[in-house]
Amino acid sequence: MMTMNIQNIIEKYHLQPHIEGGFYAETFRSKVNIPGDATVCNSEDRNLYTSIYYMISGEDISRFHVLRSDEMWFYHGGATMFIHCIDSQGKYTKHNLGLNTNDQPQLIIEAGIMFAAECSDKTSYSLVSCVVIPGFDFKDFRMIPKKELLELNPDIPLIIEKFGV
Repeated sequence: MMTMNIQNIIEKYHLQPHIEGGFYAETFRSKVNIPGDATVCNSEDRNLYTSIYYMISGEDISRFHVLRSDEMWFYHGGATMFIHCIDSQGKYTKHNLGLNTNDQPQLIIEAGIMFAAECSDKTSYSLVSCVVIPGFDFKDFRMIPKKELLELNPDIPLIIEKFGV
């Protein structure tokens, strides 16, 4: 079986640079819409759900950001992906997304959780899929400044320095 390198994956799955870091490609946007007043997002109607491929490689990182929707992550391949989360009370948790002993192959990040990610092996990549419910819209996406993160949790300055904006 041929092992794909990072450039092969980018080309095969038509990945583009993501504003938060890493690469992505939208793979599906539900044709079913739900009324905006039925969501936590805003008054505009939303797709029921959306799906993307997302990849981080080498020293790439996903910087701390937050969504107004729940997001489900599914591991596909490469190295374990570390996902760093901070809730609205400042509690920090780290999740290992992968198939190794201390990993989990799926993770749900609830709306309002601030999160960032990195590849565990700086010579490899981590490829996942993300499903956002209600569907993703950049209007519901916000990057989190370091100052705001430090006010929530001053006990993890190295994490915040590395992944904050």
